[in-house]
Amino acid sequence: MPPNCRPVVLFLGLAGCRFSEMCARRVDAVVQTPHGLGVRIHRAAPQSKKTRGAIFGPTKTHQTRTVPIPPTLETYVRDRIKNALSGSCLIPSPTGAIWTHQSCPAPWSASTG
Repeated sequence: MPPNCRPVVLFLGLAGCRFSEMCARRVDAVVQTPHGLGVRIHRAAPQSKKTRGAIFGPTKTHQTRTVPIPPTLETYVRDRIKNALSGSCLIPSPTGAIWTHQSCPAPWSASTG
């Protein structure tokens, strides 16, 4: 797996978020909870089938929730908060932008088919 895809796979698999919810996460959404770091899930960025760009809107359930940051990602998240500008993507794509289905490298995408 390409190193820049590792945070995506771990976050999606261990935090229980939808891909579109992960795409919409900003560093500002990280909060300290009594149990450790968490991230507020209050919007999603599904991909347009026409333009392939992200469309920001509410989550699928239209509800806000806070999910824990997996311990395996805590160092990554703390470093990202420390070094990224406010409003930056929490887990940016290889180009630094929002993830889309085209953001994953082709060999990795093909192998997970």
